[in-house]
Amino acid sequence: MSDGKIELCSVAKNPAIPEKKWVPGYQFEIRREGKRAGEVNLRIGYTDGLYYSGNIGYMVDKQYRGHGYAEKACRLLVPVIRAHGMKKVLITNNPENIASRRTCEKLGAKQILY
Repeated sequence: MSDGKIELCSVAKNPAIPEKKWVPGYQFEIRREGKRAGEVNLRIGYTDGLYYSGNIGYMVDKQYRGHGYAEKACRLLVPVIRAHGMKKVLITNNPENIASRRTCEKLGAKQILY
């Protein structure tokens, strides 16, 4: 999957582990001009544990930060999310992580505080 700036390359598919209440998921490498720029994970389905970890997790390598790659990667996941029939996606972050919070804002995420 690509938007012309970055591409997502599938690196792993993780099976569900029901006894741990883990849902299946995908791991993607974020690449810029063929080089690793970070990673994004998509967990399929819903469990109580996902209110802590979320359906999507992302990390951009230090030298590639500040270019909106996490937001772009999340948007590239939309066809996969839809293919699995998911109606909502949970993204969690530490409110003190300004960059991650800004990514969520750019995505139009609704903030819910617990």
